Amino acid sequence: KAAVSMQIEEMVKSHPQQRVVLITFSRNVIIHGDCTTKMIEITKSEMNDFDKLFENGKTIDPNTIIPIRSSKDELEKRLFELENEGATALGPALAVAIGCASQRERAEIIICSDGAPNLGVGSSDKEDSAAAFYSKMGNLARDNGTTISIIGIEGEKCGMSLLGVCAELSNGTVNMVNPLELQRQMRQIIDKPIIATNVKLELRLPMQFEWKAPTNTDEIGNKGATLSRNVGNVTADTDLTFAFGLKPGLKTISSKTVPLQISIHFRKTDGTQGIRVLSQALKVAANRDEAQKDCNVSVIGLYGVQTSAAMAHASQYGPARQQLLSIQRLLQNAAKSDLQQEEYMAYVSECEDLDTCLQNLLKGAARMDQHEKTFIKLKNITLDRFLAGSKKNVASRKNHTKATEAATKTQNQPTEPPKENRDNICKICFVGEIDTVFIECAHRVVCRDCSNNLMAAPDPTCPIC
Repeated sequence: KAAVSMQIEEMVKSHPQQRVVLITFSRNVIIHGDCTTKMIEITKSEMNDFDKLFENGKTIDPNTIIPIRSSKDELEKRLFELENEGATALGPALAVAIGCASQRERAEIIICSDGAPNLGVGSSDKEDSAAAFYSKMGNLARDNGTTISIIGIEGEKCGMSLLGVCAELSNGTVNMVNPLELQRQMRQIIDKPIIATNVKLELRLPMQFEWKAPTNTDEIGNKGATLSRNVGNVTADTDLTFAFGLKPGLKTISSKTVPLQISIHFRKTDGTQGIRVLSQALKVAANRDEAQKDCNVSVIGLYGVQTSAAMAHASQYGPARQQLLSIQRLLQNAAKSDLQQEEYMAYVSECEDLDTCLQNLLKGAARMDQHEKTFIKLKNITLDRFLAGSKKNVASRKNHTKATEAATKTQNQPTEPPKENRDNICKICFVGEIDTVFIECAHRVVCRDCSNNLMAAPDPTCPIC
């Protein structure tokens, strides 16, 4: 309760215009709304009826929910009145939440639970129907531009093998945390807003090539040289990887380049449809030595971890570990420069938890919530985890700027600083005041937070120099 209360206080400062709806679930599901109006209790007869639960959620009019800066006191008061009642009607509560969220673009559902769902629709007692239910919830959320993130309490059985599906399909996150880390985890979720919804990709290659076998459930078509993928919701941090090769029977090609085209269909945050087409001619290496010399270790490492985690999540533990080790051998041979070596070590570091999980599962260990957390987290790992040197420094500056811009856009018409103060605004985040001077070059262009981010990079550099 204290962690959630602290997050509410944080949201009032950073996102005062956001609207928060509280839904609790135990033996009963109660819609508290913004806690300034009468509570709505879901009857037991409705607990197994998805359609009625969904419609109950739609009875909450988003236009009547007041901003969190005004509802904070009532939310916190209601929060500390809550008591643990044993049962976990998580499935019915999720159906209600999706009904409510379906009325607004880019809504976020954050589920905090210390137990597996065991009451109403989605109960883990009926595993087959529960798996279908949470897949349906994930697809509904994705189609509506909603993300579902799951936070389970470390040491408790929360049914992540079921819940993780809806988080994955909607591009949400899954985490098992110590109660003391709950606020930090919630803040990370809130600070990564959706930038586009209903994203679909189509990748095209010449006919002599084919895409490698899909390892993700979101592949919707793989016809040799054309691959289609339904991505759904994306944030500024979303990174996707793909692999292709020559069709069976072909060993070489005469061309020195391979044309690649990617079509991206998406819905903007204002609801309008968009399409972007990217084309590139990929250089063909003459031999293995040339290919390894120019190889991008960070991208190949990202691909290795994402695909291995996807295989592991699909219970293909042997092939997943084989993929992990084969990519490691490839990168070990290819990494020659200092930058490549550093990125190779980043790959090794990111593989440790996944490899430990795979070895334990291959020895017959039971699959636990912690395994689900690791698999889903690494399926969605981002490129910045593998970057080194100056590339990491540039990425950290870009990510900091993106996060600041995204947070600023959630405010209700942010005001431009007075003209006399503009010259003293940090030139990276455009929020903080300039208060740091770089030694030697004497450039004075950033705030303390941005300078700390720059200095934390392996190759700290003045943004102007």
